[in-house]
Amino acid sequence: MSFSRSRSRSPDTFRKRRETYWDVKESPYGVPLPPAGMSAMSGHAEGQGNAVPAPNPAAAAQAVAAAIAPNAVVPPASVAQQMQAGELAATMAQPTYQATRHARRLYVGNLPADSTDADVSEFFNKSMTVAGGVESPGNPVLSVYLNLDKRFAFIELRTMAEAAAALQMDGVLFRGMSLRMRRPNDYNPIAFPPVEPPASFNPSLLGIVSTQVPDGPNKVFIGGIPYHLTEDQIKELLQAYGPLGAFNLIKDANTGLSKGYAFFEYQDPSIIDVACQGLNGMQINDKTLTVRRANQQGGSSQKTAQMGVGGVGQIQMPTRVLELDNMLTEEDLQNEEEYDDICEDIKEECSKYGNLEEVLIPRKGPEDAPEAKGVGKVYLKYS
Repeated sequence: MSFSRSRSRSPDTFRKRRETYWDVKESPYGVPLPPAGMSAMSGHAEGQGNAVPAPNPAAAAQAVAAAIAPNAVVPPASVAQQMQAGELAATMAQPTYQATRHARRLYVGNLPADSTDADVSEFFNKSMTVAGGVESPGNPVLSVYLNLDKRFAFIELRTMAEAAAALQMDGVLFRGMSLRMRRPNDYNPIAFPPVEPPASFNPSLLGIVSTQVPDGPNKVFIGGIPYHLTEDQIKELLQAYGPLGAFNLIKDANTGLSKGYAFFEYQDPSIIDVACQGLNGMQINDKTLTVRRANQQGGSSQKTAQMGVGGVGQIQMPTRVLELDNMLTEEDLQNEEEYDDICEDIKEECSKYGNLEEVLIPRKGPEDAPEAKGVGKVYLKYS
């Protein structure tokens, strides 16, 4: 279960305007600003290293936590080589080009703040070629439409198969940012037959960690993350226990800054409990990490009563009120704006599971007020 702010309906402003079918809701993801003294990261398609679990993962995690600090890196200087105008015009004139256009364009979110059309085009052209995601020689990207204010773009690929390959690049690192690859909101999957990426496509060559963490027993929540930590630094900490299968850092939709919590999963589910035990309660600066399974269900925590005659035990009755533990820290609740954002996020996400009547998040009152109970917990009441 992840919390994300809904996309606003403000009109998009593009550098290059086209027909109105490019008017798609803005991304829910912003772009985090680098810490003081830190420049933009490398623009190559170098992925997050899927390192083999360390012999002593707890010690490795401690070492990572102690070593985390901003690192200066060199930004890219190359510029993408664009397709010749005649070649592009000939391609666009083909009947299949217009018929498959909706299936060949993709939304790209979480772009670095200073991205350009040429940067995005060059990155995808090189990355897809390296990973074998092209069907023929040449650049797979036909065009890029960049929204400078909201830091997202639409890219248009040559073929549906190449678009399918680019879609599987969700989470690829572009200058230190994990890109989010999605179909636009106006895409209708019924209108197009299922298409697979080229047989030669191997996204593992790009070291991709997906940003889409599926709901299920292997989804893990981490809270209490210091706001200045980058995605790479958090991933490095988590990967002390094993390679990640997916990771999603929740960010403010307007500022793009971290909200201090994330969801992730490991490639090997058997290490989840060990990682939660080792990471939960870890101190990083003035923050204390909370790490647990996002969906606490089944297992020994929900044991039934011993079976009696006839094989029927005690049945747990359904409830309208839920208590979520270890969701927040006292620091998360001190800022009034942040408190309102947290309430809105929780209401939006938890409403998906029923008619939500009330959300209660206790927090400390004035110094002379009685001590509040349940600080750090969230209470949900359904109808």
